[in-house]
Amino acid sequence: MWGAYLFQLTNLVAAMLIVPVLLLRLGADEYALWLLFASIMGAATQVQNGIQGVAVKQIAIGFHLGDREDFLSEIGRAQRHYRLFAFIILGPVLILTTLYFQLTQNISHENTVAWLILITSYAISYVYTPNNVILMATDRVGLNGTINTISRLIFFLLTVLIIYYYPSLVAPCVALSVAVVSGAGLNTLYARRQVARFFPDRISFPIPAYRGNVRKYTAFTFSSFMLYTGALTIIAPLFPDRTASYGLALQMSALTATMSIVPAQVWLARLVRSNHHGAQRELRLTLVVCNGLFLLGYGSILALAPILLRLIGADITLPGTGVLILMGTAFLVELNIAVLANHLTASADYSFAVRCAIVAAATLTAGTIIAALSGLVWLGFLVVPTLVQAVYTLPFMFRKILKLRDISTV
Repeated sequence: MWGAYLFQLTNLVAAMLIVPVLLLRLGADEYALWLLFASIMGAATQVQNGIQGVAVKQIAIGFHLGDREDFLSEIGRAQRHYRLFAFIILGPVLILTTLYFQLTQNISHENTVAWLILITSYAISYVYTPNNVILMATDRVGLNGTINTISRLIFFLLTVLIIYYYPSLVAPCVALSVAVVSGAGLNTLYARRQVARFFPDRISFPIPAYRGNVRKYTAFTFSSFMLYTGALTIIAPLFPDRTASYGLALQMSALTATMSIVPAQVWLARLVRSNHHGAQRELRLTLVVCNGLFLLGYGSILALAPILLRLIGADITLPGTGVLILMGTAFLVELNIAVLANHLTASADYSFAVRCAIVAAATLTAGTIIAALSGLVWLGFLVVPTLVQAVYTLPFMFRKILKLRDISTV
């Protein structure tokens, strides 16, 4: 458990410390391009999270309730989905994103090479991501967190080293590539050990249906990401002068939300094993802890980030306090939706996913139009989606929870 928290703390600290390094060595314009790189790979990561969100729970059910055949069968399904995803990343995604950068950012040949290095390394790592999933599903969340911590430290230290001698976007892209591949290698080593020693004395368990759930949950996670963080790819061509500032705020908000949802991931095995009443207690506890972590973390960012940016003399500032409060509210709503989604999917209920994805896509479209017409980024990309998610999606998720059946009856 503490390994997972250590990773999130390391991730947050490294992300905060890497900002002045990149700003001072790259400048605001190239840093904005780095944020776009990160935003696109973040969108791909959300698709990966969609696959992972289903695979972890399916493998966890096979591990905790089934026999070895159930366990291996679910691992095989996850591996097939990840191989397909890696192929998509190296094919159509690579082509479309390269065209996007050429048409909207007119990036240099060197920065194009940096992008190719980054996206290729991510695609390779996705082939091995099922090993990461195995550790999370078999109560080795702490070990997985420790490996992720090592990977994040490699990224930070290697970025600082390379960019000192070679101030270019190639530096963080190469560093992140090495870190991603290193993490994949360590996860593979320990996951194989977990699989090799799993021989439970149990009969086969009827695992809930898998087919279709990956597509549904991937649509949900991808649309949720695009609603705020991924929207930077739309904001950049519409409001180029605000990309760096707004993107930095999004990055910090997303990191805080990611750190805050760790309890839901750590307590997954407990949730899967719970009966209906136990699961409800788990949900209440998780909501309280996750919300508390977010408020503490985001409050710290509001207090400290502007001071730190001034101390380093960065040529970039965060948006105004009003916009940051709006952004914090938006991510807090999304955090609660994510916790409820985690609870539903732990019981193999993905019926919410498609409707939520459609609502998010329609909201992003409407928000984009409103922002373009009004010239107000915060109105279209914060106020509009926050209202829709808070008034419609969040109550809808709570209603789904109230109708939820125990997993053993699914």
